[in-house]
Amino acid sequence: MLALLLACTDDTSGAAYPAADLVRFDGATLAAGTYDPREGDRVVEAATEDGYDWSLALAEGALFAGVPAAGELRRYRLDGTDEAGGEVLGSGGVNEAYGAAVAVRGSAVAVGEPNASGGPGVAGAGAVEVVDGETSRFEGTISQGRYGATVALCGDIDGDGADDLVAAAPWEADLAGAVYLAGSAVRLVGGSANGRFGGALGCGDLVGAEADDLVVGAPFATGATGAVGEGAVTVLDAEALSAGTASVILVAPALSGGSEASSFGASLAMCRFHASGRADLVVGAPTASGGLGAVHVFFGRDELLAGAVASVTLEGDATEGRFGSTVACGDVDGDGLDELFVGAPGVNASDGTAEAGAVYGFTGLGASAGTFTPASARWSFFADRAFLRTGATFVVGDLDADGLAELVLLERQRARSSTLE
Repeated sequence: MLALLLACTDDTSGAAYPAADLVRFDGATLAAGTYDPREGDRVVEAATEDGYDWSLALAEGALFAGVPAAGELRRYRLDGTDEAGGEVLGSGGVNEAYGAAVAVRGSAVAVGEPNASGGPGVAGAGAVEVVDGETSRFEGTISQGRYGATVALCGDIDGDGADDLVAAAPWEADLAGAVYLAGSAVRLVGGSANGRFGGALGCGDLVGAEADDLVVGAPFATGATGAVGEGAVTVLDAEALSAGTASVILVAPALSGGSEASSFGASLAMCRFHASGRADLVVGAPTASGGLGAVHVFFGRDELLAGAVASVTLEGDATEGRFGSTVACGDVDGDGLDELFVGAPGVNASDGTAEAGAVYGFTGLGASAGTFTPASARWSFFADRAFLRTGATFVVGDLDADGLAELVLLERQRARSSTLE
């Protein structure tokens, strides 16, 4: 197995290092400990003009990258045959943020273009393209709605027998946000003013009904406790959604350590911490406890009810570290159960300079209960250098089809031209 990281360096200013690297680590030899994300076998260096604000999705045999600065969807096989820029699968307007979101399922890849115009009078309506041999396009219809800011490719969640594309427009409805099942009449609107419903999306079988449930984060919503900006997560049962009733069966619980402005639901992951066959839900709250951040794990069960209490809580320990900004999981050690990786891009360097960032990998969560901190992590990725922002963007999946998951992080690098090492 290989762990793959996009790495960067920065001495004084984040703006001075605008490019990205792709770095490879052999995860089969990753013992417990701390690793420098800049060290390893460097495979791809992106050009400065490609920027660093990429979106990533992993599938067996390929890493898919949305590169908004270039207006491209790229595929990297990372088997020694890549061009420096990867294989371009789709392209759109740079000003339309083509590539701002990417999702993959089977042979299909969805790419968001949230700044795309829907025609006269509907600037910023947004769009989503699905590339699967041929390209299908779905367009937003509400000005400045930003349809396609987040996307997910799910199994059949509406009962029509086909996989579903879910796309969010988190700026619609005066920033309450909306979520769409593409190609259908289903439109779900957030119930909290300025909540940004659809800021994060996920899908998986949480309740054991053998169908995907839809999970939607609204990180700026007024939550269950009534605190402004607490955030909320909504789980839409597949059976209810297909029947048109779309019952809500989970909203944000009260968060320990201060619920106001926690951004609960800013990141989501569907994981397998048990052998039950049900998915487990991981929710990031990166601004909890004044910016320390937190992650809440809800184990899948027959009834996942409103007000459910997390089975496991992970709490950040660095001031303004934003632990939980990104969460992802995969089976790294080959035991058949997932490990959880959590990003904290705001962790400072040892001299106090800003945003070195870190990623922490946790194992054995299915047998755990209670509260944990980064000190409990089996793996840590951290470099003592400001503005790396390690952990802001990453994905986990079995890239090389060896049965073990890979870790891919997007970070930043100094300006240079494209090369392949």
